[in-house]
Amino acid sequence: MIVATTPYRNESGGGQDNVTTHIFATAPVMLTQTPVSITLPKNRDLRLFTIAGGNS
Repeated sequence: MIVATTPYRNESGGGQDNVTTHIFATAPVMLTQTPVSITLPKNRDLRLFTIAGGNS
């Protein structure tokens, strides 16, 4: 689900890359066991910014 769209993305040097960028979110996943690893697709364009976990 796209939750936000921006006309650019920030670059590490402080500049802007003028490319439309989407921010995605998914529904929380309810796990019955603690994960020991995460396998991502073989996509060099994929950027993973954060994975969060906690007890509810």
